[in-house]
Amino acid sequence: MQLGPLFHWSPRERLAKIEKRGLRPGQRNIGGPVFHADYMDPNDPNYAEVVAAGEFRQDMVCFSLDPATAWAYSHDVWGTTGTFDLWQVWLDPTDAVYPQTHWGASLFEVRVANAIPRKRLHHIGERTVLEPAVVAAGGRIPRGYSAALAKEARRIMRDAKSA
Repeated sequence: MQLGPLFHWSPRERLAKIEKRGLRPGQRNIGGPVFHADYMDPNDPNYAEVVAAGEFRQDMVCFSLDPATAWAYSHDVWGTTGTFDLWQVWLDPTDAVYPQTHWGASLFEVRVANAIPRKRLHHIGERTVLEPAVVAAGGRIPRGYSAALAKEARRIMRDAKSA
């Protein structure tokens, strides 16, 4: 199977590490569920088993064929806010690749079990998702939010007005 470029979104908090070491499997999940059961109904019959699995760590680096699908299957699932970086990568013949076709014959995700070195990554862009309270306030930051979030919100709202 020949694949074209693949895409991965990562939280801005990971930018310095990715620029230094690349993408690595098994990293802590920033912004998504901390534990496997964070997204589950406690009345689910499998809840205890999932809680026992402990902290959620993806054992592979996940990619999609386009940025929108990569977003939909990652941070959009958890409603994560913040700034995220979009990375593009071309796979190498030595990569341990696991195509995912859970819902039919269409390929929607590609998982790679090994690290992707920085030299093979291309930073394509960024995306910032504000909390609904900030958007509802027209970019004004409600009391209790950080100065960094306030600055980022003002930048986004300014850019949106000039576009």
